[in-house]
Amino acid sequence: MTSEAMINHLNNNTNCCYAPNDRYCEWGRQLWIDDKVQAVLDETKLEARRYQLEQMERNIPRWLDEIKRRVAERFEANRRKAAWPA
Repeated sequence: MTSEAMINHLNNNTNCCYAPNDRYCEWGRQLWIDDKVQAVLDETKLEARRYQLEQMERNIPRWLDEIKRRVAERFEANRRKAAWPA
């Protein structure tokens, strides 16, 4: 879902975002960050998540703290949801 929203935004013909040059409007940047967060969350093994974050640290260090913060928030939200009695 996240990737689909980002792709739709990038293809909306408003020219507000240009991914190859890392140029995003505010909404496009949020979608891009959400896409990176989802990529980490989709990994089932801790080792694979760590590898993804290492790659992000090399390639997009400017956004790494925000991505890590959102990943932690999502893990915590999922943990709370799983602990909530049915």
